[in-house]
Amino acid sequence: ARHGRSTDGRRCPVKKYKFAFGSVQRVQRIAEEQAAVSLAEAQRAADAASAQLQARLADIGAARPAPGPRSTTEFHAQREHLDRHRVAVTAARAAEINALELLGSARADWVDAARKVRALDRLDERKRAEWTLETTHAAQLVTDEIATIRYKTEQDRT
Repeated sequence: ARHGRSTDGRRCPVKKYKFAFGSVQRVQRIAEEQAAVSLAEAQRAADAASAQLQARLADIGAARPAPGPRSTTEFHAQREHLDRHRVAVTAARAAEINALELLGSARADWVDAARKVRALDRLDERKRAEWTLETTHAAQLVTDEIATIRYKTEQDRT
């Protein structure tokens, strides 16, 4: 069995558990946290783009001209005004599509990072369970050895 040192300087039969990929696990957790922040930012951007599109659609509905006779100049002015709204709606739709694509990409990145962290967590749990089993087994061997020595000592005395 391996030997370590306890805090008071005495020998310990087994070293303290340390996950071999602990530093990788920490880095992956940081990457997952960063991906979650990026996902939240992308969600806010997508929400803002959707709200902007809804506002543009409401504006175009309010910009519809009142029915009735108009002069040619008024007709052209209203038509240009509606065209500007149409262009704004088209731009808002494009912005929403881009924001939703970025959101999907950010979500995929976060899911991938989370999957890596979970895999390392499961590996850590398995290794910790193995270590616990080995430690328990080593402690049992030491206990058995002590009991055997005591028994032999008592037998030698009699």
